[in-house]
Amino acid sequence: MKRFVRSTVLVLFGSFCILSVSGCVSALEFTTNPIPIEFTLNSILTLSTDGNISIPNLTPGNSIISSGDYTITVSTNNVAGYVLSATVGCADGDGCFNSNILGDGNSNSFAMVDSTTTLTPGKWGVSFDSNATVSSNFQSLPLYSGTPAVINQTTDAAGTAATGYRGTAETTFRVGAYATDTQVAGTYTNVVNFTAVANIVIVAPGECSSVETCMQTFTADMCEAQASDAPVTLTDARDGNTYTVRYIQGACWMTQNLRLTNTVSSQYSNFSTNPTFNPCVDELTAGNTYDEARCHDSGSTETGVWYNYASASAGTITGDSNSTDATEDICPAGWHLPSYDTTKPAGSINSLLDLPDKDYFSPVTGGFYNGISIGNPGNGYWWSSSVTITATGCYRLGYNGSSLGTGTVSRLGGYYIRCVRQ
Repeated sequence: MKRFVRSTVLVLFGSFCILSVSGCVSALEFTTNPIPIEFTLNSILTLSTDGNISIPNLTPGNSIISSGDYTITVSTNNVAGYVLSATVGCADGDGCFNSNILGDGNSNSFAMVDSTTTLTPGKWGVSFDSNATVSSNFQSLPLYSGTPAVINQTTDAAGTAATGYRGTAETTFRVGAYATDTQVAGTYTNVVNFTAVANIVIVAPGECSSVETCMQTFTADMCEAQASDAPVTLTDARDGNTYTVRYIQGACWMTQNLRLTNTVSSQYSNFSTNPTFNPCVDELTAGNTYDEARCHDSGSTETGVWYNYASASAGTITGDSNSTDATEDICPAGWHLPSYDTTKPAGSINSLLDLPDKDYFSPVTGGFYNGISIGNPGNGYWWSSSVTITATGCYRLGYNGSSLGTGTVSRLGGYYIRCVRQ
């Protein structure tokens, strides 16, 4: 299965860590670099520390000497967690005092070694063990130009590495050094570089079998590449229903009517006001209402389900004096009700009026629910997200059996839904 990955990299440079036979103190300064990602999440990664690195006196060739406990806190809302790694040193000309690094002054002193290997003299290292005087508890830190040493990878409560992790975690460790037998007394300066990387791994949620066939993870770019000439079939992760979609007039459109009838969560839906929502609290055959979510299932894959506006808007647009456009609805996450805009931008119902062939949209008839019965069965009607200047009206797309058009309707009636992704 193909995976879509985007990385957020946060590089944090410590001020020079001074190692001296008379003791040393170094402070770290941190910056953040949040990067937005596609789909419904933002990857926000922050990193901080609660103290200074301090490596006291050490006797050359005697034993490993480390700093005190050193804690780095990483917070992320990334679905795949993060990996924290570190190196020492920096590129020439970046302010490192490379003439006095710990060891013999060449890169071999900082060669990467396996984490199970005893830390040898002339190396910087990191330990997670409370007994930080034992060299075998340390992992050597590689030179700046080498592959960073992974010093921590987040896990969830069950101990599963990274996958599905979001939140805040602390990593406590000690930075250590081991002097050679012939170490000259003096001050040794270097840079410790911490890097936190959050890899976005979007998995197929719910009832989907893969990213490529899931509505919630099928992007507009994917749609343009795959569905410009012919529709493709996707699965709604919430209930397993499948729909054809096509790239039309600059946006990705469903070319079949929505058939959602069960209670769904906001996790895979285009609403956030409530954690869950039932689009079919009652039947449209029970009569009109501005406030209760009502629907009627035709039982046909072609015709789909009629919804009143309280249902279509996921309960966010109700009452008989509400002139607010719907920003939340019962479309899958990443999708939404089309808008109405006279400038005909992509994703508006107006843009479909310029279709060279109406069959791209695959319009259907079946009428609309008016009160407790079907009206105009030779036509088809679809909700938009745009209300009219009146308190009870909404724009809609219509189909009369031969052509598409727009108009206004009362929010009381029951109409179809076609979702769009841009």
